[in-house]
This record gives sequence, C-alpha cells and structure tokens, in this order.
Amino acid sequence: MKKFLTLSAALLLSIAFAMFAGCSTALERGRIEGNYKAPTQEELMTALSTMEGDSMFGDPQQADWEFGVKTGVNFNLKITLDDSAFTTNIKVTLEEKFSKGETGPNLLGKGNLSYQMKMPAELTNQATDIELKANLYNDSSYLYLDASAKSGKDSQEMKVKTDLSAILDGMLTGETEFSPMSIASETGYQESASATVGFSADELLEFATEWNMQFGLDTSDGVKLRLTGTQETYAKILNQIMEDVLGSSLDMSDLISLSDTVFELYLQADKDGNFVAAAANLKLKGSAEIPAMSANAETSSLGVDIGGAFYIENKASNFSIPQGIADDPSYQVIDSGLLN
Repeated sequence: MKKFLTLSAALLLSIAFAMFAGCSTALERGRIEGNYKAPTQEELMTALSTMEGDSMFGDPQQADWEFGVKTGVNFNLKITLDDSAFTTNIKVTLEEKFSKGETGPNLLGKGNLSYQMKMPAELTNQATDIELKANLYNDSSYLYLDASAKSGKDSQEMKVKTDLSAILDGMLTGETEFSPMSIASETGYQESASATVGFSADELLEFATEWNMQFGLDTSDGVKLRLTGTQETYAKILNQIMEDVLGSSLDMSDLISLSDTVFELYLQADKDGNFVAAAANLKLKGSAEIPAMSANAETSSLGVDIGGAFYIENKASNFSIPQGIADDPSYQVIDSGLLN
C-alpha cells in the first residue's frame, strides 16, 4: 500500500511536469488567474496556433539568443492510518538561464531544495524524522547538490553531482519511469507529445473527454489556457496506476472515497505568442477502510491528503554559480540512473 501511494504521488508530479505552503502569489500557488470560458473547437484551434513551440521561447538560431525562467515546486503528502500519520514536504525553487552554444543550448541554474519527512513508530516500529536542505546548481554538464541532512541526533553534509544530460534525455525519451513522455506513452499520446507544437485541438478535446477534463480559455490579453479535472479524473488515474503497476483492474472508486480534489493545469502566452508562464495546482484527499493493522479492530482507516503546486515563468535574471564548481573535487559523482 505504501508503494502504491508513493507511485500515486510521483504520477501527480509527472503530470504537473515535477511540489502548498507559504506561497505569496497566485502563480506560486499553481494558478494563473483569468476570465476563463469554455472554448469552441475553432476557438481552441486558433489559440493553439499562437502557441507554436518553435517561437514561444524566442529564436535559438540567433547568435544572441537567451531565455530565462524561474520555477518552483511545492508538494505535501500526509498519510494517516487510524491515529498515526506519515508526512512529507518538498519545496524546490530554481532559476535557469539558456543561451546559444556551439553544439546546443548552454544551461546555467541556481536554486534550493528542502525536504522533510516524519514517520511514527506505529508504522515502522521506529520513529523517523528526516530533514534535508540543499543548494542546487547546474551547468550544461552537471547538476550539483551542496546538501545537509539530519535525522534525529545524526547529521551529515554532502556534495554530489550527476550527469544532467542523462536526466534530461531520460525525461524527454520516456526512459525515466515517471517522465512526461512515459506518461504520454501509457495514455497513447506519445506521437503528439513528441511533436514540436504538441497536441492538435482535436487531440486535446479527445484527451479531455477521455479523462473527464474541461478546457477554459481567456484571450483578453494574449492566450491563457486552463485544463481542469474532476474526481472522475483522479479515479481514472488511480485505476491506470493499479493496472500498470500492480496488474489489477479494480475500480479504485469502490475502494477509496474521495472528499476533496483539485486538478488544474495552466499555460499562458502573450499577444505575440511568447511564453509567459505555466502552472499546476493539484489536490487529492480521500479515505478507505482496509484490513485491520492491529488485533483490536476488524478494519483500519486509511487517509490520504496530497497537495501540489508547480509554476514556471519567463523571467530573465542575472546570477552566477560558484566559480570552479565543475572542477571541485569535493563533489562526488553519482550515477544519474539512481535518480530515475
């Protein structure tokens, strides 16, 4: 059951493309505000035509091409079993700059990560309290983590780096288990997802119908596109997990009672078709009765509360990473396959 819940959380992060607390703006809460209305097929097609993948991020063929983004992820997970609770929180912020290079885009990034996890002794026979904080850096070759970890009275500092190109290739090709491309492959939309422009209007409407989603469109100032899911959307996602991961065709709506769900994906471009922002706002809360975990009861009550917010915005900024980090011997190289 714990593995299933972990995979569920990973799938939600993949759909968001990668985590709700302490956010000060609508965008940082995973929302792009607007006056959204249900579009016709023609209106959706017109809106999509302004979001051409080749032009949304400028012209990388120009010698002075540069593009910068700021992105953030907040993810909370709480699992309760009777009176015991497992909690985890992940928060990531990152600034990234892209510029033209001789063999492809040059990358430069800087950010931070925090992770907290608490597990009571009732669930694992030993109470666990882990806290991890890290400064993140990247160049075109490596992702660097300058981290400190604490568990109980024990603490450790570490510096590691991993091959960035292998991680990106895995996400784009679907070799990473929960990459956007692997999810697209599972749902039968890999060819469209691989295309430069992405989905056509017909494919998007078909996808929305299949997964019980609705489109919202605001063209008052550029293009704002919103895709909203329902409890039925989550039920289908859970059923897909059961079938793909566990080989079961059970209807999860018969096992899990969903009480609160939010599923919102956003994309925004300006009047010239340039990328402005993308965001995701996800929440899943439900409960289920499972076989008793103790001899004093016939059943146990399982509760799941997942919250996630993701955003990425077009934002040029001037920053640098530590000089000489690429040759710093204190960073231990780890296999990127461990992150897949």
